Amino acid sequence: MLVVANLAVEHPAWSLPPDLLSRLIDQFPSVEFHWNRQRRDYFRRAAEAEVIWGWQLEPDILALASSLKWFHSCASGVRGSSFGEVAHSGITLTNSAIVNAPVVVEHLLGMLLSLFRRLPGLGDHQRKHHWGRDEYWDLWRELREFSTMAVGIFGYGAIGSRLSAVLRLLGSRVMVYRRRKLPADYADEVFTGEGIREMLPQCDLVINALAATGETDGFFNTGVFSWMKHGAVFASIGRGCTTDEAALMRALGYSEKNGRWEKDGWLGGAVLDVFTQEPLPPGSPLWKAPNVLISPHVAAVSPHFWHRQSELFTRNLRHYLAGEPLEEVVDCDVGY
Repeated sequence: MLVVANLAVEHPAWSLPPDLLSRLIDQFPSVEFHWNRQRRDYFRRAAEAEVIWGWQLEPDILALASSLKWFHSCASGVRGSSFGEVAHSGITLTNSAIVNAPVVVEHLLGMLLSLFRRLPGLGDHQRKHHWGRDEYWDLWRELREFSTMAVGIFGYGAIGSRLSAVLRLLGSRVMVYRRRKLPADYADEVFTGEGIREMLPQCDLVINALAATGETDGFFNTGVFSWMKHGAVFASIGRGCTTDEAALMRALGYSEKNGRWEKDGWLGGAVLDVFTQEPLPPGSPLWKAPNVLISPHVAAVSPHFWHRQSELFTRNLRHYLAGEPLEEVVDCDVGY
C-alpha cells in the first residue's frame, strides 16, 4: 500500500518535519511512504496512491488517483476538497479540525482578553516607560469580564465545542446556534433556525466559528448584525466568507458615504482572524477601525501542530489498516 504525503511547502511551520515521517515509516514497515517534494512527482505517485495526506484534494489529482481510498487533510476547512466528485467517489475524506482547535481557541481568547482588558494601551505605556495607572483607572466602566457575559457561539464543531467548555469554566452563559437541533454538552441553550432572533439580542459576545459551505456564505449579514444587542462584540475565527464585511463595518460605525468611522455603530468592537479577501487589502477601513483587533489568519500556528497532526494521522492509519471506522470523517454533502 502506498501513502503519499504531499506536505512539503515553503514555510517550515506548514511542512511535515522529516523526523515525524521517519517515525511513521518505522511504525508501519508494511506501508510504502512517499514524501512528495515536486509537483511532477506528486502527479506520478498520486496515480498509484491508496492514501494521500495533504492539504487539499485538487480536481486534477482526483482525476488521476484511481486507486485512492482515503484523503486526510491537514486543514480544518475542506471546502476546496469536498466538491461533488469526492462526495460520490467512494473516497473517505478526513480533516484536522480537532488538531487545530486547542491553539485556535487560545488565540481567540488572547485577542478577546486583549480587547476586554485594553491591553494594547498598557503596551503603549510600557514602551514609553509611563506608569499609566490613572489612565487605566479611567477605563473602569469599559472593562469586561467573561464571568458576566452571555456568549453566543455559531458552529459547534471542534473549535466551537472547545470554546463552549472553556467559556463555561470562566463563568460565561453559553448559547450555541447550530444547523440541527442536537445536544451541545457545554451549552446552556441551543438554538436553530429562527431561534437566532431570540438568541442574538441576549449576547454580549458573538463568536463566528462556522465552517465554509454554500449555506454559510455571508451568513453574518446586515440583518443578522441588526439583531445583535448594542455594545456586543463580534469575533470571527472560522472562515472569512461567512461574514459580510461591509455589513460588519456598518455595524461597527463605518460610513460608506463619508468614507470614515463615525460614532453611530451599535457593535462595541470586533476581533478578526479571517477575512473575505486575504491578505486584507491595505486600503480596507478595518485596519483603522476603533475597538477592532486584527490578526492575519494565524490562529492555528503552533510548535505543537505537527505532533498533534501526526498523532491523528497515525491513529487513523491504524484504523484504516484494521478496517475500522476513521476519526474526523467529513460529510462531503454537508461540507464538514
